Amino acid sequence: GSAASAQSAAIAASCQRASNLSDVADAATARGNISSATALDQARAYYVSKAGNDANSGLNPGEPKLTIGSAISAAVAETPAANKVFTINVMDAGIYAEDVVLTDYINLLAPMATIEAATTTALSMDDNTAAEVWHITVGAGQIGVSLPAGATDEATVRFTDLICTGTGIGVLNLAAGGQGRLHVYGSRIQVENGFGVGDLSSNDGHLHLYLGDIYVNGTGTALARVGSGDTLGFIHHIKDLGAGVTTGINVVSGTVDIFCPDLNMGADTAYTVGASGTLNLVGCEIVGTRTNAGTANVSMAGG
Repeated sequence: GSAASAQSAAIAASCQRASNLSDVADAATARGNISSATALDQARAYYVSKAGNDANSGLNPGEPKLTIGSAISAAVAETPAANKVFTINVMDAGIYAEDVVLTDYINLLAPMATIEAATTTALSMDDNTAAEVWHITVGAGQIGVSLPAGATDEATVRFTDLICTGTGIGVLNLAAGGQGRLHVYGSRIQVENGFGVGDLSSNDGHLHLYLGDIYVNGTGTALARVGSGDTLGFIHHIKDLGAGVTTGINVVSGTVDIFCPDLNMGADTAYTVGASGTLNLVGCEIVGTRTNAGTANVSMAGG
């Protein structure tokens, strides 16, 4: 009747607000966290291209380095600081098969490039770093983006796609001591038998999420909170791809505060909350089994 129609309209309006919120977050990121952090300073920039050579200075677009690692090493040698921030500018759409390690006050701008993890981690962040990458790919046992255990400050990463095969992990915050905040902006994460975004049991750093979609198959988990810290933010869709036994949100310990308009795991697990975990979830649609041994506060937007 009219009550059901009103409720449906309210939910639809709330979902639209969720979409608008994401658009605003994307715009703010484009103007702020990434662009300002990686604004080009000719005196403090190194350039990289697949047409380059690591013997080059890398100090101008006409003499680029070949690898991101070589450009970072050159910047490190100049002792970056809060008033002396360096930007590594990748000028092409090349595929860079290397483990990129950013250190304090070194940022990465690679909006057309792909980074493939060479051995362990495709992109290691650190305090006071920002990175923008088009595409990140990792295989079994590898990590897409990580923040190290010793981190005590902010780091921001933005990507279009992060694809994990096998037991690969998308984003991992290893910070401990209640510090180390990793801000993650992305359009899509796809995970197979690992997890899309999360931490480990000894970690309690914070994760701030502004994500489009996380797709899961195999035995994968979209969002995992294992340590005692906090994960909060917005994810448009968490979706089971239909193969295997998957989990949307797993809160073993700590707290997850998340707005997810569409959490659809089919016949698999929408969320599971352990005895030491707290989940505060707002959604428009939640499909899948629900297990709660801790605290689960779940509400439907508009209702």
